[in-house]
Amino acid sequence: MKIKLETLIVFLVSVLVICNAGCTEKAKETGVIIEKDFQPLPAGEDELLLKNPDRGFRQETKADIIYLSSWRDNRPIERTYEAMKSDASAMLQKLLEETSPEIITLVQVYVYLGQFNDRDIPDDALMALEAYLDAMSELKLKALLRFAYSVRSDSVNQANQTMMLRHMEQLSPIVHKKKDIIHVYQAGFIGAWGEWHTQIYPVDRSVIIKNILDILVPSDMYVQIRTPMYKKEYLPESHPGYKRVGFNDDALFGKTNDTWRKGSGGWDPGTEAWEMSVREAPYAPQDAELFWSSWCLQQNIFCDGYYGILQLSEQRNTTLSLLHGYKDFPDDETAMQRWKKQPITEEWLKENKITYAPGWFKNRKGQQVERNVFEFVRDFLGYRIEIQNVLVKKNDSKLSVKMNLVNHGFSAAFNLESGFALLDKDNKLISTVESGEPVHWHSRSAEDYSDNTLPVYTLNGTFDMPKEKGKYKLAFYLKNKLGHPARIANQVDFINGYNVLGIFKVK
Repeated sequence: MKIKLETLIVFLVSVLVICNAGCTEKAKETGVIIEKDFQPLPAGEDELLLKNPDRGFRQETKADIIYLSSWRDNRPIERTYEAMKSDASAMLQKLLEETSPEIITLVQVYVYLGQFNDRDIPDDALMALEAYLDAMSELKLKALLRFAYSVRSDSVNQANQTMMLRHMEQLSPIVHKKKDIIHVYQAGFIGAWGEWHTQIYPVDRSVIIKNILDILVPSDMYVQIRTPMYKKEYLPESHPGYKRVGFNDDALFGKTNDTWRKGSGGWDPGTEAWEMSVREAPYAPQDAELFWSSWCLQQNIFCDGYYGILQLSEQRNTTLSLLHGYKDFPDDETAMQRWKKQPITEEWLKENKITYAPGWFKNRKGQQVERNVFEFVRDFLGYRIEIQNVLVKKNDSKLSVKMNLVNHGFSAAFNLESGFALLDKDNKLISTVESGEPVHWHSRSAEDYSDNTLPVYTLNGTFDMPKEKGKYKLAFYLKNKLGHPARIANQVDFINGYNVLGIFKVK
């Protein structure tokens, strides 16, 4: 019996050795060094994503280049660039304080040129604009930029077409130079608030929009125009910049045909304008704002949160004003304060075919949590990138990376670039490789909104194997041209702007 037991032990050990040798050999054959599935970011940790660039709620302000440049208390004084930038920074910091506790990375910036409606913009005013944009950059903010002349339909400040075109020539060098600080340019110039209505002087709108695209902004900058019908009427589809023109809806009421939809300019559900906006929304950033709270409270008319989600989803909004319907009035009954009281459920989202991240409803323990409309809009405006899995293989002196990701946000990720990075044990950047086209990462079919199948995007990359021994981190980056990084909606370490996917050793 003793001999048989010893024989059995020897046999089992032999099998174990053979099995281990076989498994090790298989690993060597496949060369897999990282193979991993990722967990979504749980509810309660959404704030980690709110500083992601080029998406989300945005504020609104006026860049007062008159005040910043040469006049104080009606006395001409000499102003330096640094003084202008310092004052601009103080203005923007105050705006951020007023926005708290909400977090933003985008600001709609009106630049009023009414004081120069019959002459060139002086050099010090142009310098003030440049200083203002630089102050934004230092605060990690980007602009939805709009030039206008007046907030009223009068001839006191409005300009004629000749003056508009001359000002575009003057402003173009700054817009080109500071293009990375500009999320999108909003057409502007014409009428009150630059909204293309109530213009006093005759203007050929086709000339204005073409000069904006051909002269004012660089060829890779997105532009927004007030309504789809303006785009259809004044910009031919043959124009090279046609596809990068989106819309800024300054009267969002939600997807409803209620008769009180005022100020929509005929941009209502079921209309040609609505269908056009749904059709073209995937290809450029879309912006919107609600009506002012003072009007809504007076009329007792508010944008319902559920209708709002339906519209923001169909029109694939990248941004939405936080001022209108929320920060503009200290009242608990403004539209967005009401949204905070409207619950949102997976059942409602599924029933209405709205893309969402299932993990958004669960905490780290996997327990279901209650969410509201305001939180959903805040977290799903623009992009929300979630990695599914990654596979890293070693082949001789190369590392090959394959990663799958999805986007649960309303829109694609505009103005961003992506790729992989290698970090050493001290988190020092070793090398990077570009991979992926965020502008094409849609959360449903780009061609057919009714097809809400969630697309999966595969990214590939190849690195040279590090030569020095030690531990290394493989990471994914998503950032804009200013280097402002985006965090993915997964439970991963975020180090120096890099989303860490895994760790491996070089022996």
